[in-house]
Amino acid sequence: MSKQKLIFIFIGIFGVFLIAFLAVAGNKMTYRATLGNSYKSLTTKTKSTSFLSKQDKFNFLEKYIKFFSPIIDTEYYIDYHDNSANGMTIPGPSDYDMFIVLKVAPKDVNKWLAGFEEISSVQMCQWLKKLFDGRPELNSNSWKRISRPSFLMRKNGSAYIIAFLNEGIIFKYITSEY
Repeated sequence: MSKQKLIFIFIGIFGVFLIAFLAVAGNKMTYRATLGNSYKSLTTKTKSTSFLSKQDKFNFLEKYIKFFSPIIDTEYYIDYHDNSANGMTIPGPSDYDMFIVLKVAPKDVNKWLAGFEEISSVQMCQWLKKLFDGRPELNSNSWKRISRPSFLMRKNGSAYIIAFLNEGIIFKYITSEY
C-alpha cells in the first residue's frame, strides 16, 4: 500500500471520529443549554418544622412522595441527594432517607399500605429514633397512638411502615439503601 493511500485512510478514519465527537458534544451542549438553566434539583435536608403552615409542609412533601389520600397533618425529615441529569453531570439513581409521619382519615390508611407485607416489629424500629429525636410534637395529643400498630415492609425492602389503623397515623421510612 502506498504512503499516499495510508494518509488518505488515516485522514478518513480521523474525520469519522471527529464528526462523531462533534455530534455528541453538540447534543450535550444543546442538552445543557435547554435543561441546565430550568432544572430544579430535589437535593435537600429538610425538616417539616422549617415550614410555617401545614399547606407548605404538604406542598414540599408532595415533591418526594405520592399522596394516596388527603393528609390531615404531617411531620418529616427528608434527606435527599438528587443524582438525576441536571445538564452538568452524568445521571444516576438518587440517594435518600425519608422519615415521615402522616395523619390521615382512619378509613384511608389502607390506601397507603398497598404493596407492603406484614413483618415483625424487631426488624424495623431502629429508624424511629431518628424521626423522634428532638421532635416533642410527635408525642402531643394530636399524634396520640393507643391501638396496636401494624408493622409492614415494601417487598423490595425500600420502605417500612408502622400503621395505627384506628388513629389514622402512619410512620413511614423510605430509603434508597436496600
